[in-house]
Amino acid sequence: MSKFSLVLLVALLTLTGLAMAESYRWVDDEGNVNYSQRPPADSRPVETIKPPPPPPPGEAEKARADLEGRLEASEAAGKALQGSAEKAEEERQLAAANKQNCENTRKNIATMKSRPQNTLYNTASGGYKRLTSEEWEAKMAKSEKFLKDYCQ
Repeated sequence: MSKFSLVLLVALLTLTGLAMAESYRWVDDEGNVNYSQRPPADSRPVETIKPPPPPPPGEAEKARADLEGRLEASEAAGKALQGSAEKAEEERQLAAANKQNCENTRKNIATMKSRPQNTLYNTASGGYKRLTSEEWEAKMAKSEKFLKDYCQ
């Protein structure tokens, strides 16, 4: 049971207990109408207000089922909201990673254009290699295609 459900249940039980108690109505010396669960201390005229009759049979179950349905709908809406917040955070992280990849690609292109083609480049295995003209052109084409496709 969620905290909200527990608080709502306690509030309903408290209000139900208050509603079932007798109430008193009286007018004070200044003409103000007062309502209380206890009669005034002095002997002024008091009107006793009886509690309302209990609900007809089946109404309590109907109200409970309605309340449970509303609580389930509220919890489902909360989960959906949380899911959309998580999805938005994932999209934000993906956009940040894409932006960083675009910046890195632009720097790599600038570096490749500023150096002679016979420069040593790092390989994936951690070594160094001189690129042939074809390899250099293929790497440049691949980087420029990445920029065109993913970086706007």
